[in-house]
Amino acid sequence: MSYYRYEKKHLKNLDSRICMGFFLFCFLLNVVSGTEAAADNVPEPIRFSLPLCFIFLGACLALTNSALFFSREQNERIFLLHKYRFVPADLQKMFRAKAMLLLRELLIFLLLSLAVYLFIVLGKYGTKAELAEPLCLFLSIAVFGLVFSGVELALNAVLLRRSEL
Repeated sequence: MSYYRYEKKHLKNLDSRICMGFFLFCFLLNVVSGTEAAADNVPEPIRFSLPLCFIFLGACLALTNSALFFSREQNERIFLLHKYRFVPADLQKMFRAKAMLLLRELLIFLLLSLAVYLFIVLGKYGTKAELAEPLCLFLSIAVFGLVFSGVELALNAVLLRRSEL
């Protein structure tokens, strides 16, 4: 069994799922209120709160990162890969598997929020919907998520290097 499948199977990330569900509900309300304020016949881009997306995306990714890389034992938070430094395991492969799961969480977040947005907007305007500007906003959310994940992974890589010394 690969490290990725093992980590995916054992990832208990209820906090991140609750955070994502709460975000999707708030995002749904935000987009619906934007569509109600828009004119019925004129298709225009529906605006949504970009800071709301950034805050919830950061929280979801931070919770997932914490579940993947850290554990609480004896009331102390420890770096999980630090535990495996004396075991004959490939820490680089374990790190890559955890990084892929973090990026998977980002992709799930983006796809679900895009699906909610498209469902609401296409339901109101149909094929006449303006999607260019909102898709640019989703692209900026994706870039933010990649940068945020990159910073988290860089910090975890530093912790991994320090544990190998």
